[in-house]
Amino acid sequence: TLFPYTTLFRSDYWQANSLKYRFQDSSAFFAIGGKDVNIFGGGVIDGKGQVWYDLFVTEPTAKRPLLFVIDGLEGGTMSSLNMVNPPNWFNLIANSTNIVIDDMDLKVAAVGNPAKNTDGWDTYRSSNIVIQNSIIDNTDDCVSFKPNSTQVLVQNLRCNGSHGISVGSLGQYVGVVDIVEDILDRKSVV
Repeated sequence: TLFPYTTLFRSDYWQANSLKYRFQDSSAFFAIGGKDVNIFGGGVIDGKGQVWYDLFVTEPTAKRPLLFVIDGLEGGTMSSLNMVNPPNWFNLIANSTNIVIDDMDLKVAAVGNPAKNTDGWDTYRSSNIVIQNSIIDNTDDCVSFKPNSTQVLVQNLRCNGSHGISVGSLGQYVGVVDIVEDILDRKSVV
């Protein structure tokens, strides 16, 4: 194995060793980029979020990693995956173009302390993105369009318990122009 089993669930390990991003001082467990990459399957990616939800109660400034980041990908798909209990957002699509997300099942099932900031997908500096035919059971945004998200289609999403489809985090960096344009939501249920 890559890590001792107990290391996988230690928040101190992941705070020190996750992949770091400047945007909102975030980090991630996993990230993928490149060209023409396709991710599919039927398994489960479990973020073991309850450890992080409990930590948030005593340390609200603790750096909770995003479950999965697509960063710098030109052309690709992510489909037929199940994701549960992310420490923070489920997915971020950043600096990417021509991405299709299809047939995903995202679920938060907190026991005790509630989940925080479990956005289904956030897009950032990305264009030509399709997010479709998926179920999102969470407690925050189903999909959130962050700065410089353009030409994004979301369709046939079932968003349960969420804030719905939103635009956010615009204008937070001095001197940086942010736009969100050409966004279409078709047949999503919130």
